[in-house]
Amino acid sequence: MLIHSPLVGPFTFGPLATELRRRGHVVVVPDLRPALTAHRPLWRAIVDLAAAASEATDVINVIVGHSGAGVLLPLLSQRLDPTAVVFADAIVPGSGPTHEPGGRFTDFIDALPNDGPLLPRWPDWWGDEVMARLIPDDDMRRQITDDSPRVPRSFYDDPVPLPTGWMHRAGQCCLQLSPAYDDERERAEGYGWPSAVLDGQHLDIAVRPGEVADALLALVERTN
Repeated sequence: MLIHSPLVGPFTFGPLATELRRRGHVVVVPDLRPALTAHRPLWRAIVDLAAAASEATDVINVIVGHSGAGVLLPLLSQRLDPTAVVFADAIVPGSGPTHEPGGRFTDFIDALPNDGPLLPRWPDWWGDEVMARLIPDDDMRRQITDDSPRVPRSFYDDPVPLPTGWMHRAGQCCLQLSPAYDDERERAEGYGWPSAVLDGQHLDIAVRPGEVADALLALVERTN
């Protein structure tokens, strides 16, 4: 199961899903965007939607979360009991009872141009130059932008509860794709998880699916 960040859509995982299916894996990519219109807390609606999507297959052996989806992986893995959980350039929560976004992040999103309760689409946070560097292909960049929702600002006002001792669960690992996730990898290693670094950029799950699949599958093997 591939869990996309709430700030983008499932298309970000489309190329990787295609690559994994080509290699014989059964892949589920739930579309989490409908949960963004649910009643608060939105984290509960997202986890419920993703868990319901698991009914499309007999068993979920591996859950992969990207970017902000990492915050939800402890709850989702508790529900689905997979063999492995991969934080792929994803937030690795701390060891406390809840996760809340840091002040630097909330200051940043509060400074974004805004016309109401919804944040701008994630690609619009960075502008054309940055997005062109992350996704050189024009068609892919347009599809990812069009697929991205406007997330309610209130999404970041509700702490996400973390299961007690969640970081000690077997099978968890961290795949770092971009330098921005150095701290997350170091936290994962501090928990004793296997980790790997693929020298690239945050959206390589879409841009370099073959290389990401190689690194992902090799890392999962190390968790067993």
